[in-house]
Formats: sequence, structure tokens, C-alpha cells
Amino acid sequence: MYPLEEIHWVAKDEAIDDLLEARQTVLPAGLEADVWKLSTPTNEYVLKIWCKDSKPDVSYQYAMLQTLHAIGVSVSRAFGWGMDHNQHKVLLTSYDGRALAQGDDIQRVSKLLAELHRIPIDRYPVRLRRQPDFVKYFFPRIDEHPDIAEALHLLLETANMKYTTMIHGDYNLGNVLAGPASYTIIDWTNAQLGDPRYDFCWASFLIRIDNDKVLYQTFIRTYLLEIPTSREDLARFESIACLRWLLLNRIGNVPKNVDTDRRIQEFLLQDSLIPKRLSLFI
Repeated sequence: MYPLEEIHWVAKDEAIDDLLEARQTVLPAGLEADVWKLSTPTNEYVLKIWCKDSKPDVSYQYAMLQTLHAIGVSVSRAFGWGMDHNQHKVLLTSYDGRALAQGDDIQRVSKLLAELHRIPIDRYPVRLRRQPDFVKYFFPRIDEHPDIAEALHLLLETANMKYTTMIHGDYNLGNVLAGPASYTIIDWTNAQLGDPRYDFCWASFLIRIDNDKVLYQTFIRTYLLEIPTSREDLARFESIACLRWLLLNRIGNVPKNVDTDRRIQEFLLQDSLIPKRLSLFI
């Protein structure tokens, strides 16, 4: 049992007062946090505890969820955030369904991202419009990998980065939940002011290397109908996404299935703007 009574809530909804008697169930943990499902007779919640190496700004994520929910984006409702007895940050949100499965509506998943990217930036409070350095944020320890750094520098020279909208920062099929009547975007740890082309292409690249071509093609075709993007930009930003994947694969564990490495090799050798020599160092 997780000691809910020992959480110090910095901000909270009155619903939190009913949680001490909630039934607790452990959910699959992520790379950054432990996750619990809390069930009361009337509602279900998710409690996320950042007890690993990651130290995100949970107050920012809480405020972002509140803003997005008010705008009408399909996100979890935020009920509170605080610190537990071990000084780990916690966030309480609504429970919004199951992980995506084969047969779910990939077109709807793609349209959700396009809807986010169409929201005018002035709909967000100024304090939420953070804009970290792109390379430092998304390419940790890149100075230790000069081959990737060189390839990234060449791509960014022609990318004409545009910090024009709020991006999710890690949009992928694992961060969308399927509920009875809707899909919900979760895990806004990396939300920031950024380039929607990167956000879209990080998502499309992950779908490309972990799923079949039909799913990938449906995702990009649907998004491009909503927000036109040139094929040149698609190739450039998917190559940037690939460099990030290669870096993360070197410095830590990244999720893979049995076909991921083969698909990475195919992308590097056939469709990327990345020097082919990097295909030897997956």
C-alpha cells in the first residue's frame, strides 16, 4: 500500500480528501516514475510518483494540464500535486483508460496532435511558454558523441527551427490512452514552446520503427491533411528524430521490439539524411 496520508499536497482538489480509503493497484511503471491506480466507489485516479532519476517540474505539468483541459484538449484532469514522505514529487490525475491496442483509431490519434499544434500560443499563460535550448533538452550528453553531434548540426543548419506552438515533446502511442468514448493524451513532462514539425516527426518516426508501414502511413497522411508539411521537412525532422533515438540508445535503454533495430538500419540506409556510417553504431 502506498502511504497516501503522508503526501503533502501543494495544490489539490477537494476530491483528494476521499482518497485515503481508495483501493490501490500498481500500474506498469515508466522509465521515470512509479504509477498507482486509485479507485473509490465513484471515481478512478492515477497517482504518479517520480522516484527515479528524473526530476521534472511537476508544478509546471499540473498547470499545463489545467490549461489544456480548460482549452478543450483531450488530456487527463489534474487533481493535485505535492511531495511524498520521501520527498518525491507526485501528481494525481484522472484515470482515462487503457493503452492503445491493435485496431484502435490511428487517425484520431494523429488528429489529436494536429489539434494541439493548431492552438494559438496566446491561449497559454506566459509562465507556461518555456523554451529550453532544443539541443541541450532533447539531446542529453551529445558532446560525448561527436559523430551524432556533427550530423545533427548539419541538419539543424537547414531546419529553420520555428518555436511557434506548444508541443507535447514525447508524443507516441504509449502516451495516448483509449477510453470508452475518447482518446486522452498523457505524460506532459516535456511540454514546451517548440517546433510542431519536430513533435510530429518524433511521433511518426517512433511509429515507423515499432509498427507496420500501414499504421505509419496512416498516421502521417492524416496529420498532413490537417497541417500540411513538406516532404523535405518530413525527411529532415525524421532524421533529427532518428539521431535522438540513436543517442538515447547509446546512453541508456530505449523501448524496442524484435524488428526495431532492423527498421532503424533500413531508415538509415534508405530514407534518412544522416551519414550512412552511423548505421554501423546502433
